[in-house]
Amino acid sequence: MSGITIEQADYASRNWQGEPKGAIRLGSDEHRELFCHLLLDTFNPYKPAVIEWPKLSDAERDRLVSLPIWDIAVRTEGKARLNMLTYAERLKEPLLRKALELNGFEEGRHKEVLAKLVEAYGIKLEPEPTYVRHADAEWAYLITGYSECIDSFFAFGLFELAKRSGFFPPALVETFEPVMQEEGLGAVHIMVWDHNRDLMVQRAETIFDDPAASQYAWGIGYHWYEDWSGGQQMYGNVALVHAAYPDKHIVFTEGTPANFDSTGYGRWDLGEAYGRSMIHDFNSGAEGWTDWNILLDQHGGPNHVGNFCFAPIHADTRTGKLIYTNSYYYIGQFSKFIRPGAKRVLAAPSRSALLATAFVNPDGTVAVVVMNQTAQPVPYHLTVGGSAVDVRSLPHSIQTVVF
Repeated sequence: MSGITIEQADYASRNWQGEPKGAIRLGSDEHRELFCHLLLDTFNPYKPAVIEWPKLSDAERDRLVSLPIWDIAVRTEGKARLNMLTYAERLKEPLLRKALELNGFEEGRHKEVLAKLVEAYGIKLEPEPTYVRHADAEWAYLITGYSECIDSFFAFGLFELAKRSGFFPPALVETFEPVMQEEGLGAVHIMVWDHNRDLMVQRAETIFDDPAASQYAWGIGYHWYEDWSGGQQMYGNVALVHAAYPDKHIVFTEGTPANFDSTGYGRWDLGEAYGRSMIHDFNSGAEGWTDWNILLDQHGGPNHVGNFCFAPIHADTRTGKLIYTNSYYYIGQFSKFIRPGAKRVLAAPSRSALLATAFVNPDGTVAVVVMNQTAQPVPYHLTVGGSAVDVRSLPHSIQTVVF
């Protein structure tokens, strides 16, 4: 990116789209190249030494100095730089090595930015420790990547809160903008809210209607526990968010049947809770769905607060036996037949006894998931265009038709 201006780099970091378009296989050569080009193409050439730090009033400077974060911030970036570069040195693939070397350079530049800040405002730091290379370079790189996700999440939140509250003057927050962009790119997609459907519309409006906050929010996550108040599942709120913000991603991030009872492994409503939620959520605009626990023990744990739950699979640690509840198989109707990169298409049952959703997979096959939530069998015609086929849905069942 030689010769590129800081303004051009800022635009590139906010609007970058990689090739190829569409779904790619995790861990493939295409995935690796896409990751590398994200880091390389969005590089910002700003120089910490020429950053003009804004003049602060005495009260603003005192607030800045009072934060007990500067020592750990400088050390974190110094350690991250060493971990990135140590791992990059061991890589043989040229493009990946180049990308991670640049990433290591950016971590060192973040440290330099912080050093210039504390120098400009007279913030006193403890002497830096000697940074030591980790014996396992790959493990150090992995945990650094995880830490960067946490770091970027709290950095975005801290600076946005500080800006809104006036704790930091806007000029200081804006000065940090290149660093904020680098902390987020390639490390994490930020999903806001991550709670129940009941208030997700209000939270989406609050964040997505604020340009300063919305630029950092990839999408919104939500749970299914809004029936805590005695009401019903509020699937319509998912559809409202999707209609209002079609460019934001919507992902179900947590759901589990609570009140574990070891005599209830065979309860059919466990699976139906998953099937009903997944069909309604996908039809409302969700593009991903994540269970809370795929595997728990014979007590519905472990859980540090005693909130023991059901899971698709339970492991009896006394006998080594695995117990598959029917929710495991209900989830399988989606995860097995609807493949990554699938696109949802319209599916509309003509009988209220049935729920349905449909997807076109990348290979062109169509998967139609049909759930019968009643105690009666329901015969139906699966109709596509002018063609139809007779299908029978058994009582309290879920089935997938692939063609």
